[in-house]
Amino acid sequence: MIDTKNVAIRVVKFASLDDALREAERLAEAARAGTCKQLGNWTPGTVFGHLAWWIEVIDRGDGPTPPLFIRLLGPFIKGRLLNGPTQRGFRLPGAPSGTYGDESVELEAGLERLRKAYARLQNQPLPAKHPVFGKMSRDEWLLLHRKHAELHLAFLEG
Repeated sequence: MIDTKNVAIRVVKFASLDDALREAERLAEAARAGTCKQLGNWTPGTVFGHLAWWIEVIDRGDGPTPPLFIRLLGPFIKGRLLNGPTQRGFRLPGAPSGTYGDESVELEAGLERLRKAYARLQNQPLPAKHPVFGKMSRDEWLLLHRKHAELHLAFLEG
């Protein structure tokens, strides 16, 4: 296992989810060519599947219930999380592996899930409330998912 807090990763910034998807497509092409390097513990397919999973739970409404102390702190840290640097190696309290949606996913399946998830995210109404951060605007939801993509796609190089 690679300690993701201490590995050197790429600096990745996206202005939109379209930019994030273009980068995922580029990395998938590199993976198909055998030139994509994993800087972390997940394959490209697993990264894509993980990013999609967190969007899919919005659709289903069955995401994990965060512990009370996280729900109480969430609104106070929302601004720092949305506007500051992403935190590598953060483990979600109560998640068996430190996060959710981290099952192994084949490249093409993960990429297709991500395409569909990003399309839905951009074209559907979003909840007024996040389970941790509380009240969230559409722009904040989209920023949250862009930052999530910046974090995980930075662990792939190709």
